[in-house]
Amino acid sequence: MEYNPSKGSSMRVCTYVDHLEEAILAKEAGVDEVILGNMLFSRFGKISPKRFSKFSRDVKALKLRVVFDWDILMTEKTFNERSEALKHIEWDFIDAVRVQDPGALNWVKEHLPGKPIQLITETGNHNLVGLKKWQEIAGSDLERMILSIELPKTKLAEYINALSVPVEILVAGRILLFYTPRNLISPYILDHDDDKTKAALESSYELEGSSEESPHKGFPLLENLHGTFMFNTKDQFLLDHCSELADMGLGVARVDFRHIEDVNFLTKAVNAIRSPLHHTIHPLKDDYPNPIIRGFFHVNKSDVL
Repeated sequence: MEYNPSKGSSMRVCTYVDHLEEAILAKEAGVDEVILGNMLFSRFGKISPKRFSKFSRDVKALKLRVVFDWDILMTEKTFNERSEALKHIEWDFIDAVRVQDPGALNWVKEHLPGKPIQLITETGNHNLVGLKKWQEIAGSDLERMILSIELPKTKLAEYINALSVPVEILVAGRILLFYTPRNLISPYILDHDDDKTKAALESSYELEGSSEESPHKGFPLLENLHGTFMFNTKDQFLLDHCSELADMGLGVARVDFRHIEDVNFLTKAVNAIRSPLHHTIHPLKDDYPNPIIRGFFHVNKSDVL
């Protein structure tokens, strides 16, 4: 699939797939590229290392653009343990690699020269000086920067204009609030605090939690191989603002529906992104199965608290 990452073109759409049926659905919906999560390297990926190579070949055969998701943060020990697995990835079937950890960025630049890089700067990168420095470090192979959803509309527009590569943000999906490499769920579920409680490669635990400091409850909690994650009770949802995102020049809209059961919503989301003005009469938020929030996008003085 031909890919032109230049700025100024219409918004592209990317999403995550874990199974071939999902990839076929994404293709039919009009998704431009799919993100594949190998369990060893992706925070929420469900593709085991054993089936990853065949799966990536099958998805590539659908003429979809395939992106390797390397979004985990790694200690030196973790990196050394898993670096051997990178040798078994069939990189010819991977069109781009998205990374968050500086060590992962360096590995891709050293071992996969010329391979397009998508740099995740969603955490702790809210100023233009820092973003431009990361752009400089990533170098000429950088094809995209994934920015934080905590940037208000005015700042997002400013950064899109100032950066020399296309920008991606999460337009619809879960909002990660908290992460720890510790296993906080399995000891309670398995009722025993020993090595057996740790989430194994192909197992994960998910439940809801509440806050002792506030009346809020229902926070989705997920534990897997990489640790424990807590999400907001409401999903990020900007599908009603796609015309504004298009006007400011957003390059890629990412949607993440791995946690919802409505398989048809992906098609609705892609249609809203591609033809935003057609969805003003019947807002798509009325069909979304989870509570939603627009986050920082339209933040103003009344939101300061």
